[in-house]
Amino acid sequence: MKHFEQLWNEAESVFSNHIQKNKNINLSAILQETQSHLLQLKENNSNNSTLYGKVLFNLCCLSNLLNLNVYEILENTIYNEKLNSLEDSDSD
Repeated sequence: MKHFEQLWNEAESVFSNHIQKNKNINLSAILQETQSHLLQLKENNSNNSTLYGKVLFNLCCLSNLLNLNVYEILENTIYNEKLNSLEDSDSD
């Protein structure tokens, strides 16, 4: 079984080596497709694993296209969310 990081890297590789080279894919196209998938999920109120998979794949494409350090970004966001949670519980 592959580790999550291996899957993420494989998705980025598929995007950069196959999809991006064969199609004129840009940031706007990825965001628009992702929004479309999320709207489908919202409207159908379904647990459609295929659509969720496409959303996750698009996030991998974005991280590759924008050269994001996903680990660092997620780590910082988790830290900030924990702080916000603590601040919210302190104000109660």
